[in-house]
Amino acid sequence: MDKNNKLVIWNKKQLIGRKCDVCFILEDNNGLRIELTDCVSNERINISYSTVVCSYRNIGESFAINWVEQKIAEYGLDFIAKNTFFLIENSTYAKLIQEETHGAVKKEQLFHLEIVATDSVIDIVSFLEPEFYIFSESDSSGTGDGSLSHEQRT
Repeated sequence: MDKNNKLVIWNKKQLIGRKCDVCFILEDNNGLRIELTDCVSNERINISYSTVVCSYRNIGESFAINWVEQKIAEYGLDFIAKNTFFLIENSTYAKLIQEETHGAVKKEQLFHLEIVATDSVIDIVSFLEPEFYIFSESDSSGTGDGSLSHEQRT
């Protein structure tokens, strides 16, 4: 097993065991936001970065065949097929940020989240973990505010 880019399920109990589709990625003055839909429950999951995102990339699954094959060989099909949100340990992407900043930013300071959705692989490197919100279909407000329990928000 390669010591670089080790996939670990992101330890957020509400997100473990979900497989999701990407609805949209939005980057604006308020930060980066990614909205996904759970393939089973149809709940919407909003991943929000309100702090600086160093870098992110989105690769369509059709263009990530080699990556998918490597990860399935390394971790098994169920691990990849039944989860969406992963923390990347010893990230080469974070190391690239360190190199590009001439060491002003250390890779150990960075958080690398990898979203392995049904249709794409999204990598985000930031200083802090994002917040996430889960919205049910019955949430008519469109924002989820006021109807989310503490367990659904972090």
